[in-house]
Amino acid sequence: MVIQSRLDATGGLAMPTTILAYVIAIVGLVLIVAGARDIYLLHNEETFEVTLSDYETPIRTIAGGVASENSVHLTRGHWRIRT
Repeated sequence: MVIQSRLDATGGLAMPTTILAYVIAIVGLVLIVAGARDIYLLHNEETFEVTLSDYETPIRTIAGGVASENSVHLTRGHWRIRT
């Protein structure tokens, strides 16, 4: 049984891992921008009264984007999970 390394011949991470990291990073940035846009639209809303609970969804969207960005760092090996 042969166990193959995640590393390529140069000692770096393999190309599919790099592509995955970029895709996750782009999705994370899109989520952060979408959440910020929603907060901006709620802040400028004048047709109805905006309550604090209306900000829940945009904040969750931004948190999802931040979590996605953190997973990019884990995928690329910048941060190590220590057990």
